[in-house]
Amino acid sequence: MPFFFPAIIFYPLMFETLTQKLLASLRSIGSRTRLTEEIVDEVCRQLKTNLLDADVNVKVAKDFIDAVRRKSLGVEVQKSLSPEQHFIRIVYEELCSIMGGKATPLNFRVRPPAVIMVVGLQGSGKTTSVVKLARHIREVHKKSLLVASVDVYRPAAIEQLSTQIKNLGYDHFDSSIMEARPRAVLAKEEAIKQNAEVLLVDTAGRLHIDREMMAEIQDLASVFSPVEILLAVDAMTGQDAR
Repeated sequence: MPFFFPAIIFYPLMFETLTQKLLASLRSIGSRTRLTEEIVDEVCRQLKTNLLDADVNVKVAKDFIDAVRRKSLGVEVQKSLSPEQHFIRIVYEELCSIMGGKATPLNFRVRPPAVIMVVGLQGSGKTTSVVKLARHIREVHKKSLLVASVDVYRPAAIEQLSTQIKNLGYDHFDSSIMEARPRAVLAKEEAIKQNAEVLLVDTAGRLHIDREMMAEIQDLASVFSPVEILLAVDAMTGQDAR
């Protein structure tokens, strides 16, 4: 389930190029007095090209363009809006729709600890996101938490997270065990022992084509029984997000 928490994770670089191209396409409507089928088809063609150039999934791009075209031609333009403004509003609404429609709050309505796992590719910003999310949970939701890492592959990954979490004054699960599953079991036991309301887990980066690593994350999920699994992404994820 997509999750967005305000003032913590931003994606300006991820969407900057795509945004510029989309705006350029929309400006081609200019000062037209009405949206004709010819104009809509031309702008939709440009939009689809821009989306595919940005590595958007072909089906997602097609469904998006089909919805924009259908709504543009099937709805009368409001008198208070220009054709350009009307079209931009439709594009905006459809973009919001394919990104989840609305922000989804974290689910804490479970028997503690509520386990939240952060997953993603190598170098996608998981550890940094975990630290920011930990602060969000403590300062906004006022929840007690334990932060743990089961990334036993990246050099100093556990130490990095431990240092940053302790600098914030939060609890970090420490153990000399360097095997993912045993660490997971002990981390959950420690969270229960501490009566932590939330157990926030950082995981190792992995590709979906790595069967061994994908089997590991499934095994870890069976240990933790997480209420949320959050995918940390950057602009290079592309269609691996599937």
